[in-house]
Order: sequence, then C-alpha cells, then structure tokens
Amino acid sequence: MFSLNETLTNRLGAAVLMPPFLVGRALKKYNNGQPIVYYTEGVFAPDTKIRLQSMSDALGVSYSALINRLRELRLLECRPIEEYIDRSLFPEGLREIMQQQRQPRVSVPPATRCSENWNCHAWK
Repeated sequence: MFSLNETLTNRLGAAVLMPPFLVGRALKKYNNGQPIVYYTEGVFAPDTKIRLQSMSDALGVSYSALINRLRELRLLECRPIEEYIDRSLFPEGLREIMQQQRQPRVSVPPATRCSENWNCHAWK
C-alpha cells in the first residue's frame, strides 16, 4: 500500500533533482524543446524511449522518475494509439505511393452479386 508520506517524499525528491529549468534544458538538448509524445496506453515510440533514456542519464535519475516528472510538469503530449500504429506501418511517403498504385475497384451491380444458386445469403 502506498502512503501519502512516501508519495510526497518522492515528489519532493523529483523536484529537487529535476527542477523545471533542468528538465527544460534536457528537453531542448534531446528533443528540440518540444514536449515528449506518447500514445494512449502509455506507449512511447522506440526513438522517444532512447531520447528519454539519454535525458534520464544526463539528469542522473531513473527512466520512470523522469516520466513522472515530465507528467507533473505537463511536458508529455498524448496522442491516439492509432497514430502510432499508422506511422509504424506506413512510414512517410509510403502511404502516397500505395495510394498511387491502387487500381480502381470494379463495382458489381447489386442484381448479380448474389443468387439463390450460390447460396450466399450473407450479402442480402
């Protein structure tokens, strides 16, 4: 069970070890001063994880302590997980190439889609 005293002590320690100006400097050095992007369910992109580890090493704190402090300072930006999946599966430029290569679909008139002989009642 977590105690209030332990929580407050952890927050005080984080504030002493990671004051806003030091966290800001680390963000400027490792992330061009931009907030750290994470996706719903707490997912970080692999390159973001590397940057976070470098930042935590530079500040002399643990990875999880840094994430907690970034959350307290509101320096984390949450985005939908679908955006991460989309970027992972379709890197920049690939989506445009795929859309250009798609062939137009041929539509079948509704009367010929299904007949009783084919026994495909799912289309009705």
